Amino acid sequence: MSHKPHQHSHDLFESRKQFQLERIILFSDAVFAIAITLLVIEIKIPHIEGPATSSILVAELKKKVPDLVAFVLSFAVIGQFWTTHHRLFGFVQGYTPKLLWLNLLVLLWIALMPFSTYLIMEFGNLDIIWLWYSTNLALISLSILFLWLYVGGDAALCTVTQDKAFLRYIYGRSIIVTLIFLMGGFMAFLPWESTKTISRFLFIIIFPVLAILKKRYNKKHPIKKPAL
Repeated sequence: MSHKPHQHSHDLFESRKQFQLERIILFSDAVFAIAITLLVIEIKIPHIEGPATSSILVAELKKKVPDLVAFVLSFAVIGQFWTTHHRLFGFVQGYTPKLLWLNLLVLLWIALMPFSTYLIMEFGNLDIIWLWYSTNLALISLSILFLWLYVGGDAALCTVTQDKAFLRYIYGRSIIVTLIFLMGGFMAFLPWESTKTISRFLFIIIFPVLAILKKRYNKKHPIKKPAL
C-alpha cells in the first residue's frame, strides 16, 4: 500500500513527459507540412490574353518549367529533411528546454524554405540567389546535426547513445549533406558556365549518396542496428 502513491506519481510524470514529446513532434510535423504546401502557391496558372489555344497554353506552360523544377527540388529536399527529423525523434524518449529550442532552430530554417524557393523561381539566374538558397538548406542540415549531437550525448533523451557506430553514421550523413549544399552555393560563383549549371542540380546527388552510405552501414552492421 505504501508504494502506490509513489507509483502513481511516477506514472503521471511519464504520461506528462510523453505528452510533451508528442506535442513537439506534432508541432514539427505541422511546420514541415505547411512549408512543403506553401511551395506550390507561387506557381501561378498561366494568364492568356484573348482566346486560349493548345499551342498558346503549351508555350505558356513551358515558361513555368523552371518554377516547377524549383518546386520539385525543394519538395524533395524538405521531404528528405522530414524523414531525417522523423527518424531522429523515433529515438528520442524525453525532452528538455534545450531540445525544444534546438528543434525550433530546425523549424526556423524549414519555415524559410518557401521564401527561398520563391526567390529561385523569380531570380534563379542570379548566382547570389543560389548562394542564399544553398545556405538555407545547409543551415537546416547543420541544425539537425546540432540536434543529433545533443540527444545523442544524453542517455536520458535518446535510446541509442551507446551505439557509437550508429551515431557516427548519422553525424557523417549530416556533415556530408551540409557540405554538398555549401558546395552548390560556392560553385555558383566560379567563373565557368558549366560549374554554374552543375551548381543548380548538384543537390540531386544527395539522394544516391545517402543511399550508398546507408548500404555501407547496413553491410558493416548486418546483425544489430537501429531501424533506419
